[in-house]
Amino acid sequence: MIRKTASFAYSLAVLSMLECDERLSNHKDRWNIEAYQNGREQGITIWNSGSVAYYVAQYRRSDQMVV
Repeated sequence: MIRKTASFAYSLAVLSMLECDERLSNHKDRWNIEAYQNGREQGITIWNSGSVAYYVAQYRRSDQMVV
């Protein structure tokens, strides 16, 4: 069994929602995804071939999601 931390699981849930978005799936840009970890913050970084990048994680001092 593979166990994910709650903060990383929340980030992956956001990724799943983004993957279901027709606007993103029909867009010509390619999106890259990479795992991110900084202390308690564990999440993902999403960026396209241009200059747009998003960081999705659970904030280290609360349970709030950060984008």
